[in-house]
Amino acid sequence: MHSHHDHGIFDDLDAEVSTRQGVTTVFVGQDGDSIFRFADFFGRLEKTPAAINFASMIGYRLCGTR
Repeated sequence: MHSHHDHGIFDDLDAEVSTRQGVTTVFVGQDGDSIFRFADFFGRLEKTPAAINFASMIGYRLCGTR
């Protein structure tokens, strides 16, 4: 279940790197970090859907912030 396929998903909405490895669902926030604010990430996915499913373990900190 642990991967970092959420990084760069908006650059590759087809998610070929993930799907070619058999990944169908990506969990974000599994390390306690989040590359986006939770609402912003899922809001952006709603506007520009990726070819993969996302679920979230809400990160307790936003990367690059304290």
